[in-house]
Amino acid sequence: MAAVANGVAAPGRVLSLLQMERELLARAIRGADARDALQLLVELIEAYAPGATGSLLLVDRETQTLHTLVAPNLPQAYCDAVDGLPVADDAGCCGAAAATNSTVVVEDIATDPLWKSFRDLALQHGLRACWSTPIVNAEAEVIGTFALYYESVRRPSEWDLELVNVAAGIASIILERERAVERASRESADREEIDRRYTTLVEQLPLVIYADALDAVSSNLFTSRQIEDLLGYSPEAWQEDTDLFVKLLHPDDRERVLAAHKRTHETHEPLSIEYRLRSRKGHYVSVRDEGVVVKDELGGPLHLQGYLLDISAERAAEEQLRRQALYDPLTGLSNRAHFNELLDHTVATQRRAGRTSALLFVDLNSFKSVNDRFGHHTGDSVLRTLAKHLEAAIRAGDAAARLGGDEFAVLLPGIADALDASAVAQRLQHALADPIDVDGKLLRVKASIGIAIGDEPQTLLNEADAAMYRAKAHPGLDFAFFDPDLDEVALVRFRRIGELAEALERHEFRLHYQPIVTLASSETDGYEALLRWQHPTLGELPPAEFIQLAEASGLIVPIGRWALRRACADIARLSARDGRDYEVAVNVSAHQLQDPEFVEHVQEALDASELAPSRLVLEITESVLIDAGDAGLRLAQLKERGVKIALDDFGTGYGSLAYLQRLPVDIVKIDRSFTATIDTHESAEALLRAIIGLASALDMRLVAEGIERPSQARLIQLLGCNDGQGFHYGHPAPIAS
Repeated sequence: MAAVANGVAAPGRVLSLLQMERELLARAIRGADARDALQLLVELIEAYAPGATGSLLLVDRETQTLHTLVAPNLPQAYCDAVDGLPVADDAGCCGAAAATNSTVVVEDIATDPLWKSFRDLALQHGLRACWSTPIVNAEAEVIGTFALYYESVRRPSEWDLELVNVAAGIASIILERERAVERASRESADREEIDRRYTTLVEQLPLVIYADALDAVSSNLFTSRQIEDLLGYSPEAWQEDTDLFVKLLHPDDRERVLAAHKRTHETHEPLSIEYRLRSRKGHYVSVRDEGVVVKDELGGPLHLQGYLLDISAERAAEEQLRRQALYDPLTGLSNRAHFNELLDHTVATQRRAGRTSALLFVDLNSFKSVNDRFGHHTGDSVLRTLAKHLEAAIRAGDAAARLGGDEFAVLLPGIADALDASAVAQRLQHALADPIDVDGKLLRVKASIGIAIGDEPQTLLNEADAAMYRAKAHPGLDFAFFDPDLDEVALVRFRRIGELAEALERHEFRLHYQPIVTLASSETDGYEALLRWQHPTLGELPPAEFIQLAEASGLIVPIGRWALRRACADIARLSARDGRDYEVAVNVSAHQLQDPEFVEHVQEALDASELAPSRLVLEITESVLIDAGDAGLRLAQLKERGVKIALDDFGTGYGSLAYLQRLPVDIVKIDRSFTATIDTHESAEALLRAIIGLASALDMRLVAEGIERPSQARLIQLLGCNDGQGFHYGHPAPIAS
């Protein structure tokens, strides 16, 4: 096929697409069957995309599920299995595309979380990559999806995405025409349509209606057709095999269920019970069974009539919530909260028995480089594999957990001595050092392990963590036992985290403000809010002294929330005093962006201060965006509300250009490293000129940081940057009351 140059399809391809579109639409107008026209569409698209396999699914509005209309070259078993796919943002590419009304691209089905429920099914049929786009009708409603599958991990080209978009557009026209024809037919048969809808509604009730005799074996008198969808057995099978119900009961439920049925038969009390039945395919279905004894006119019992309701999804959701509360979703190990409970309980039990316990704190060395080099999908795959190695290496009765990020912990209850603990640490080192094959890449990850022995839970955690930091500081030291003299620095760190937790309650945080000016007039247009900690014994501490600890401990979320509220209130008050509409820029961390309530925190700050959203600027760095996976979604929500987004320290990271394209950035803040030598080195001027030109082309506002001399200000303004900040215009200081 012809090549795609600079992201634009070559003329031959464009002409071919136009010809294909004209032919398909002509067939539809001539009255060709929509299914036939759409099948031809899929086959033509496959011809234009070698190696691709296409499918077209339609949305069932009543059930909010997707059903295959045409997929001529997909395995039939796969099509059957995905028929009824829910319209949901975690239901593969097609389910997510229909739910979000946007194109969804998955380069590797084996690792993408969108496919967690369907991954094995897709891989079983050799499907490794997929992209899907919604088919939208004239009322902008999603009526279906068009997707392309590939048998290898693959990133779509612009041509690939253009193909699915063109296919979706043609399919929409064909389906809209068919809908118009059907509407005209329905209008001439209103009564038939009403009857049909009523019948459909009854048939689609998610219940199995049954009637059983009140005899010794509860002989089945009637079972509705829904039983076949639920368990795979026909109504006739239930009537023919009087033991079928007992056979299908879960062994753990059988005695309880039979006793409940017997009691209802004898007492004629209503039946209300939940249990599990084995389906023909072998899996168990959870049902709620509600029944009543129907009586004749004289009050004599006739039969038991009731319904079975499938509650499998409800029970699965409960189990999922339980696992989410106790286990890390990525690795399946205990999470931090669950591990802390295990630690408290286990150590207390061992202490009462006169025994000590050991805690191993495991931290992966330089794991961030794996994410940066290979991407977070690969990093997650490595963490899952390492977790399995960790579990395989510990002893029966030991407990392993992922505390967060690349930190793990192993609890060894009733440890005999340091020798036993070191033997486990050595096994862990060997297991974690095994090379990991990720998509043909052999990765090796080393770990540092800290060990503490004792009988007090929090002390064990602090001491093992401190020992781990010492092991990490000495590359030749695979693991280290806690030593109070050698690990004092780390213990100070833990004390400082404890002080941070109390600092908010003691009102020890302050905000200083540095002016942001218009370079041409040196007039202040806004301020950047900078956090300070007024420590009770150490005095005023700059962010470098405590922000990292706040991030590591998660305290940055409440601290950041306080800073937002205080900054908005201060600037609103200052603006009212000066009669000016100042902006205020507030730095935001990765942990804040990961907090599901972050958007609400921002709105609370704006509402409490009555500050207009357009006067709040949230400053984010490239590293924040890398660490906060769904940052783009939350930033977009805030942008819709009028809040401005600034990319701080621009030019210091390798991916800033990509983020400028992907995220709703209004302001680019040029890092001080580019302005520091602007008036002394020609190369610095050339770099700054390029950055300013790029931001101007993208219609973004520029703010140059670190301006300390008039000569810097003049040159930066001449290059086209209109705003700046730095010591030349003012040092950070509290707002005067």
